[in-house]
Amino acid sequence: MCDWVLDDLPCALHTQAGDLIAVPYSLDLNDVVVYLVERQPSDDIDRRVADTLSILEPELESAPRVLTLPLHPHVIGVPHRLRHLLRALDRLAARPDAVFMTGAEILDWYLGRT
Repeated sequence: MCDWVLDDLPCALHTQAGDLIAVPYSLDLNDVVVYLVERQPSDDIDRRVADTLSILEPELESAPRVLTLPLHPHVIGVPHRLRHLLRALDRLAARPDAVFMTGAEILDWYLGRT
């Protein structure tokens, strides 16, 4: 399940019908929220990624963190926004501790750890 904003790591939700695994999801880094709801400037996604990293970085000493970027091509893919996303992705790719994964890969990683 990727619709609940619960934590920076996957977590199990126990229900009467069985367990659900909540994979991290972000509204703060969601391009629809940033650009269509909040109407922020084009460079805001890069600033938000940098600010998010500055908070998550100290926590990496004790446990991994998942930084999600919910993106929609028709929103982020326009030229005046895309260059700022590419800058944010370059920032992440330059980190030796960063790994890029799909939601399914995050789930597999989590299930392999539990």
